[in-house]
Amino acid sequence: MDWKIVKGREEQVEEIAALYARTIDALVEGVNYTGWRRGGYPGEATAREGVAAGTLYVAQKEGAIGGTIILNHLYEGAYEKGKWAVDCPYSEVFCVHTLVVDPACRGQGIASALLDFAAAEGRRAGMRALRLDVFEENAPAIALYEKKGFERRTRVDLGLGIPGLKWFYLCEKLL
Repeated sequence: MDWKIVKGREEQVEEIAALYARTIDALVEGVNYTGWRRGGYPGEATAREGVAAGTLYVAQKEGAIGGTIILNHLYEGAYEKGKWAVDCPYSEVFCVHTLVVDPACRGQGIASALLDFAAAEGRRAGMRALRLDVFEENAPAIALYEKKGFERRTRVDLGLGIPGLKWFYLCEKLL
C-alpha cells in the first residue's frame, strides 16, 4: 500500500507534533542539516496552526503518519530579495514549509511524494510556482529539491537571529 496524502486533522495534531519531535531528536543526535532545535520550530503550534488553516498535509499509511508538508502563501520577508523566474503575487504561489519525514520511514519516497503532491495541488489551484527556502548546508534537501525540479534563485539571510543559521537558498519550481 502506498502512502496516501490528505489534509491533517485536529485529532492528529499531537501525533504530528510527536513526529516533529522525533525528527528533531534524530537530527540533533546525528547530522542536523536543518538547524532545527528542540523546543523550537517545528512543534505543536506549527501542527495546530497548519491543521486549523487547512494547509498541513500528511502522508499516511494504515493510520500511521510518515511525513508532513505545509502549503500556503506565507513567506519570509527575505523572499522579497528573491530573483524569481516568475514575477507574480504570492496569491499565485504555494510556499512549501515543514517538509518532514519520520526518521523510521526514511528511504520510502515520502518526501518525494509530498513534493509531487505539492506540485499537483499547485497546478490544480492555478498556482504559477512553488517556492521554499533551505539552509545552505542541508545538502540532502537541496539534492532532493533539485531532483524534483526546483532551482536555486538567491542566497539570503532570513534574519532568524539563530547562531549558525544565517544563509538560506531561495528555491523555485515553475508549474
